[in-house]
Amino acid sequence: MPDFYQGMETFEFLLVDPDNRRPVDFESRRALLADLEGKDPAQLFSDPEDSRAKLHVMRAALAFRKWRRDLLERGEYLPLQATGPHAARVCAFVRRLDNRATAVACGRFFTRGGWPGTKLPLPPPSPGAPCARC
Repeated sequence: MPDFYQGMETFEFLLVDPDNRRPVDFESRRALLADLEGKDPAQLFSDPEDSRAKLHVMRAALAFRKWRRDLLERGEYLPLQATGPHAARVCAFVRRLDNRATAVACGRFFTRGGWPGTKLPLPPPSPGAPCARC
């Protein structure tokens, strides 16, 4: 489940932990959210300091949490183990409930590059579930 500090919806380049007691400029956040409509996510991520990219990820994660709440709350937790030269840069798991599942993968050390040659094996489907890879 995504968890966010209020007031940290935009990039804040701080040398200390966020202080969520500060006043939050909700109007500027509303304007940034409104500006996301119809934008290509790839365009948002072209500027590493564009806070709309962070808002896009947060909005998508929260929408997914709302859409698949039962899967995330009651689903079986299956940790995934990446393999390959950059396996230490990946933290991943699957949540599985009945015939539905979702995989979550988070990166570490983004400034060191991508994950070339690294794989993330997925578990087999639940017994009796249709196999999308078959």
